[in-house]
Amino acid sequence: MPVAPGCAPRSRRAADPNHDPERDTEPHWEDYRVLVHGTDRILDALHTVKWEQDGTLTFRRSCAHGICGSDAVRINGRNRLACKTLVKDLNPRRPITIEPIKGLPVEKDLVVDSRDEGGEQRLETLNDREGVWRCRTTFTCTEACPRAIEVTGRSRRSSAP
Repeated sequence: MPVAPGCAPRSRRAADPNHDPERDTEPHWEDYRVLVHGTDRILDALHTVKWEQDGTLTFRRSCAHGICGSDAVRINGRNRLACKTLVKDLNPRRPITIEPIKGLPVEKDLVVDSRDEGGEQRLETLNDREGVWRCRTTFTCTEACPRAIEVTGRSRRSSAP
């Protein structure tokens, strides 16, 4: 494995509370050892675990650019995005602990149910005078959208009387 300049690869232990409701009655912790570089993201380490050590490890990810937020987890006790958190930014003297976001129901491993009961309230907001135009008038969402949605056309159709 090539070494990034100024960064020595090291074996890190990543722990996550593993829970599969179909198999387990209670969540339990699993330890994984992963060779990482300081410039690796936590998302890279999670991929390594899933692809090389434990194919059952479940976590969310989508854009991998810090836009969608789907890979939000608790890393060493802080809410962070796995795709934006670099190994070098964490304490090298302690294991990396990865857990699901607190306060949300855990579906499996690191996956939480982030749905809420605010759907109707958001629909009311979209139906007011300015509708979705208030959401993003700079159209930066067109670059950020991983689904290539034609935002202007959708906005016009949504706000049509």
